[in-house]
Amino acid sequence: MSHCATDLPSEGRIVGHEHHLPVRVYFEDTDLSGMVYHANYLKFMERGRSDMLRVLGIDQQGAHAAGEGNYAVTALAIRYRAPARLGDALIVTTGLDRLGAASLSIQQRVMRDTVLLAEADVTVAFVAPSGRARRQPAADRGVRAISARARSGNRCESGGKSQVNLFFNTDATSLSPVALFIQADWIVKIVMLGLLLASIWTWAIIIGFLMRLGKIRKGVKRFERDFWKAEDIDAFYRIEGENPLPTARVFSAGVKEWRRSTVGGTIDRDGTRERLATAMGAAVAGEIDELSDGLNVLATVGSVAPFVGLFGTVWGIMHSFTEIAAKQNSSLAAVGPGIAEALFATAIGLFAAIPAVIAYNRFSHGINRIEARLNRFADGFHATLSRQLEAEGTR
Repeated sequence: MSHCATDLPSEGRIVGHEHHLPVRVYFEDTDLSGMVYHANYLKFMERGRSDMLRVLGIDQQGAHAAGEGNYAVTALAIRYRAPARLGDALIVTTGLDRLGAASLSIQQRVMRDTVLLAEADVTVAFVAPSGRARRQPAADRGVRAISARARSGNRCESGGKSQVNLFFNTDATSLSPVALFIQADWIVKIVMLGLLLASIWTWAIIIGFLMRLGKIRKGVKRFERDFWKAEDIDAFYRIEGENPLPTARVFSAGVKEWRRSTVGGTIDRDGTRERLATAMGAAVAGEIDELSDGLNVLATVGSVAPFVGLFGTVWGIMHSFTEIAAKQNSSLAAVGPGIAEALFATAIGLFAAIPAVIAYNRFSHGINRIEARLNRFADGFHATLSRQLEAEGTR
């Protein structure tokens, strides 16, 4: 039979990714005016940290009794936002932001309903009796949980063995892409997903173009080399006439037009030359149109993605300011995470757009070079057929 630690006598509980500890303000916590002493906020936070460590399965009393050491605050930055008064029901939230081998980085807040009263960034180290920092209890287990980005949870017992699921803050302050996505507004999430799909599509086109253009360049070079070495055009056509290479298709268009124009007894040399130029020019244009298929997607992603990301950013910032107004808290700690989430949409937009623009320019240049090479081949083949046409006319 298994049961969770929240079933055991405890004031605190896990809510989302944080430990919540309810605190009631009593007379001894206040001054003559009924306002809480500044130092007592530190006492409330100390109780929240201690209960969070208990939930994590770290036995502070056992470590002290065994002579292993104690936890001590090594750094603390606190910001007071609003006063608490006698009788207030407060909530101390404690989020484990980072766990090292010998220290914990903790974010804490004292709340009255949705009003932020005080917030603090606390660093706690495990100190040996000698005064030196040492590896804290359950640190190895915690580091493995961090690397796996453990889900929020609480300490449960199963089969007599305790199993700890560490709960970590996934605030945007960690700058983790996963955390930024999870904390974002749903519209911003849609924008991010759309941009991510556009990025994947862009890279698929880029890889396809790289492979295709490389194959075409090699094939065109080999075809032209074999063509100019061939002594019999008709024999070469029988071998290479069905080749799918762009140069081969231009060559086939020229041969077919030549045969249609010279099938009769009388040959119109000027008209034949014009028709040969038109047929091969149309073949070149068709091949370039086929090669360019997909460049429009790169151009669209490169030009539109930054603005789509900017839309997500503007929407996210509007949503963040709405939450700031609701919480009546304009501190950097409150503003920063929401803005970071919003700006992440612009970052994804740029991540999709920059490769698309670079690839579009490079592939356009490559296709222009192939077009120039096809035109040179068509001109050379036209000249060859024109000389043969002159030879036919003198017989």
